[in-house]
Amino acid sequence: MRKKGVLFTIVVIIFVAVIIILAQSRFRTTITDKQQRYESRIITMNDFLLSFHQDAERAIYISAFRTFIALEDYVSKKAVFLNNTDYYFQQIFYNGTIEDDNTTFEIMNASTFYDYQRKVNEIAGDVNLGFDSEVDQISLSMRDPWTATVQVTIRVNLTDRAGVASFFQNTTISADIPIIDLRDPLYSARTQGKLPTQVKKTNITLFVNDTGNINDTSLLQYHLNHSLYINSSRAPNFLMRFENNLSPDVNGIESLVNLQVLADQGYIISDNNRSVVDYIYFGESDTDNYCNIQNMIFPPENWFIIDKAHSEIYQVNTTLTHTNC
Repeated sequence: MRKKGVLFTIVVIIFVAVIIILAQSRFRTTITDKQQRYESRIITMNDFLLSFHQDAERAIYISAFRTFIALEDYVSKKAVFLNNTDYYFQQIFYNGTIEDDNTTFEIMNASTFYDYQRKVNEIAGDVNLGFDSEVDQISLSMRDPWTATVQVTIRVNLTDRAGVASFFQNTTISADIPIIDLRDPLYSARTQGKLPTQVKKTNITLFVNDTGNINDTSLLQYHLNHSLYINSSRAPNFLMRFENNLSPDVNGIESLVNLQVLADQGYIISDNNRSVVDYIYFGESDTDNYCNIQNMIFPPENWFIIDKAHSEIYQVNTTLTHTNC
């Protein structure tokens, strides 16, 4: 009997030990499974945020590009300048409207940044995430003469609806918008939309060819006739032109106004005492000018006039005969 009792005790101990080992193993498996699920969920949330950053840059680009088109339409149709470009840009970019006069823009349909935020919310919901984003600031600047930069500062709250984790983040995302082929608001507002002029960068550096004293102005005429632009620190930049701010800027751009084309569109041109450099012609500043410029006299009127400060840039004073106006 004693031997049987000892054997029974040993069996019981082994049985209990096996149960304990199995229980511990199951417990460890449960903990490991939970850790793996948590890790997988956190990785999913992190990937979601990374995708949001990448997609937001593209969304900013699309919304901003369309906003510039909408702004130009607004300036052109109303023949007015803006008193605060940033203010109007922000409204159209985010909501697709100008609240001051209840103007809406078809080009912004399903393309505002608010529309993008709603789409992200829907996508987050499909993977059981709560996504909330709030725009704190939208700012505009010129990165260079031919590129505008839009920066959007956003507060982001991403939450797992199962309560696994939450991410809170303040971030600034930017996109560069080329202004090439956008219309110049200075022309649109000043000509009541009669002469929409797209910004196109010239590749001409030698406007007048005086080799052998031939005084060839064909490239200068090409530059004039195609309304091409150069970078000029004497001129206003693209954003400044929305406000009729004609002050000089390091990222300034300028073109030459073809007055004959203006006249053909029914625009009454100003007197013959203004330089054809766009921000001077459409502005109010007085300049000392050159008239009767060799090979740049166009019938029926001698309208090609250039101010002395720009005569060097366009190689008028050193190669072509001319008179003071």
